[in-house]
Parts: sequence; structure tokens; C-alpha cells
Amino acid sequence: MNILHYLTEGIWRDEAFSYLLAKHSFVEIIFLTVKDFNPPLYYFLLHIWMSLFGTSEIAMRSLSLFFYVIGVFCIYELFKVILNKTHKQAALYTFLCALNPIVFYYAFETRMYSMLFCWAMASTFYYFKKDWRNYSIIAILGLYTHYFMALVLFVQFIHLLIPLLRTKP
Repeated sequence: MNILHYLTEGIWRDEAFSYLLAKHSFVEIIFLTVKDFNPPLYYFLLHIWMSLFGTSEIAMRSLSLFFYVIGVFCIYELFKVILNKTHKQAALYTFLCALNPIVFYYAFETRMYSMLFCWAMASTFYYFKKDWRNYSIIAILGLYTHYFMALVLFVQFIHLLIPLLRTKP
């Protein structure tokens, strides 16, 4: 199966929901997402994206592909900057992570999961870099994208607490 297939297969139910929600004005999107299970940021961006690039399957799915590419770049930066891997090592490990079947599949779906992946990777990068300003911005963007971002932040918080919880004999 080639990548073009992922971009051009027919829209399915959840993707149609994203399209129908993103067609509305920003104010309407806020009121409609209050009745839904997902925050509004993805729908705002999809609304802008559709006005710029159209509403074809390729145009709408390319937003997720855009966030997938940024998320993969964040993984590379994690390996290179945080874990001090060589360029070759970082590129290999990033390539393997990018081929994760779940992450790769959602890179071509008109839903917010690729955007969530991007914010999760970026927040992890800034967390380990101890850049709390950028970390806070990314964390907020993540929470306005999908509520599962709270799980990412929870794990980072637990990681922060582990050294404090260790007792010395």
C-alpha cells in the first residue's frame, strides 16, 4: 500500500465529523465542541486550513501530515539534543519511531491525533530541556487539542516527582 492511498481513500465517519464541525464559524465551533468530547483547537486550525487549501481528502488530511512531520522532527531533536545521540543514531531511531503503525496511520486521518502526537513530543522535548515557558505553551495547546494530553503531562509530572520521592537510608 502506498502513501497516496492513505491520502486519497474516502472520508469515513469521524473524518466527516471533523469536516462538518470545522465548516462552522469559530464561535459555533466553541459551542459545538462543548457538546462533544474533544476541545476546539484542532477544529479551529482545520477551519483555517480548509479555507486555505480546500476540502478535498488530500487537503484536509495534509493538516495531520503537517503535524506528523513536526512531531517526528521533535523526536529527532529529543534523540539529538536531549539524549546526545549522533546524527546517524538520531536519524535511525527517529525513522523507526516514525514508522510506528499507529502514529503513521493517524498522520493521514482528518482527526486531531497527529496534532496530539506533535504536542506530546514537543512538550517532552521542552520538559527535558527544562524550558518551562515553551513547555507551558505546548502543554496548553495540547490540552486544547485532546484531553489525552493530560495523561502525557501526568507522566511528566510523575517523572519530576520521582527524585523527590526517593528516600535516603
